Amino acid sequence: MNQNKTVLEKIGISDNILRRWKKEGLTISYPIKKQKKYFKSKDGEVFVESADKYVPPLSARERKIYTKNPKKFKSDFLKNVKFYFRFHTFLFDQSDSIKKLKKKEDKISASLSLLYLFLSAMDHHYYHFDRYLVYEEYPSTPLGYWWAKLKKFYFKAFGEKVSENPPPKFLKTLAGDKKTLGEFKQKLNKKDFKELRKTLKMIKIFEDAQQKEVEIVIGYPSKENLLFKSGLGLWFKTCNLIKKFPDSIKKKGFHEIIELMEGHPITSSREIILPLTLTCFRNEIFSEFKREIKRWI
Repeated sequence: MNQNKTVLEKIGISDNILRRWKKEGLTISYPIKKQKKYFKSKDGEVFVESADKYVPPLSARERKIYTKNPKKFKSDFLKNVKFYFRFHTFLFDQSDSIKKLKKKEDKISASLSLLYLFLSAMDHHYYHFDRYLVYEEYPSTPLGYWWAKLKKFYFKAFGEKVSENPPPKFLKTLAGDKKTLGEFKQKLNKKDFKELRKTLKMIKIFEDAQQKEVEIVIGYPSKENLLFKSGLGLWFKTCNLIKKFPDSIKKKGFHEIIELMEGHPITSSREIILPLTLTCFRNEIFSEFKREIKRWI
């Protein structure tokens, strides 16, 4: 009977447990793949390569709703962040049970499966919202729409375009500085000033959403980045198993996997669960991995 179970069923993640997660709204997709078109953040190469390129984009309907109603964005975002926080903690806790598996192939398949679920759920429940808070330079995004309006009002009032390095007065505007707003009031007509106040209010909602997100992710008030802890924990457990059982890798893919394990943990953990990279592992490992992930789709 046990031989018909998937690798994660063998460590106690039953269909009933899976159904409960799905009932709560868990979204997992396969395969994970790079988007042909994506927004590029200023967070550095690591986040561009591991996050921006994989973000499931907001639909046209979502963009329209969230642009018009940032409170709806904040509500949906924080709901998903809290949900994902519970899910990634669950995955990390389950990883301790991998040691109960007898076959080395099952151990590696299970570890790769947990890592995949961690990243796929992150894409759908976290990055799908979070990354749009750093795409302010793109007017087609919800935050970018209001950001562009604010820059137009700033130029209209002070005749200065806002570049990548905003002038101090622009930052004071964002902070709601009374003296700066007083200058706007003198230079803009009544209608524009009213729209400026609305624009700042909308941007503030996005900023509040980001602040609340940070508190959840770092496990406030402990200030320990639990998301990072889970992700790195799953990655290093996978690496340790591969190092322990190097014959789990096909000869032709050996150097590729070793290179990934020696690379940056954030980008390498993303690369290792891509379909082409997974073919570097022995067929039965990849086969069991796919059988497991299909349960979650």
